[in-house]
Amino acid sequence: MQQNEKQFEVIGYQHISEFPATRKTQTQQTIGKKHFFADHEKLDMASELSELFLEADKLEAEKKRITDEFKEKINSLECKKSQIAKAYRTGFEVNDVLCDLYLDIDAQERVWVEHETLEVIRKEPMEVRDRQLKLEIVNKNERR
Repeated sequence: MQQNEKQFEVIGYQHISEFPATRKTQTQQTIGKKHFFADHEKLDMASELSELFLEADKLEAEKKRITDEFKEKINSLECKKSQIAKAYRTGFEVNDVLCDLYLDIDAQERVWVEHETLEVIRKEPMEVRDRQLKLEIVNKNERR
């Protein structure tokens, strides 16, 4: 195909009417023909290309958003799987419950009691600040 193009260019023929006597064959072929774009065609292509870039950018942003959503869903499932596996391995789980804090002055302990069930949840030794609280209570009572 390119060889024929070069042959015509070298010979200088632009149209079949300029070509010396030829014999047409029964074979027809579709071959490529150069088309040089006019300025208005180039502008149209530039405009279309610009729109395609914008559309591609929008699709990439949407793809990222959807990918991020799926990552978040997958991470949530992975976290839940991990929590259940840990609970299964250990045989228990820790749940947050509302507790009232009591100071057992005689036993020198801090005692957390579940607000609704009155079940003792935890005990630990009193801290220095808890003993200070006792002094403040005693002092306030003595002033009255």
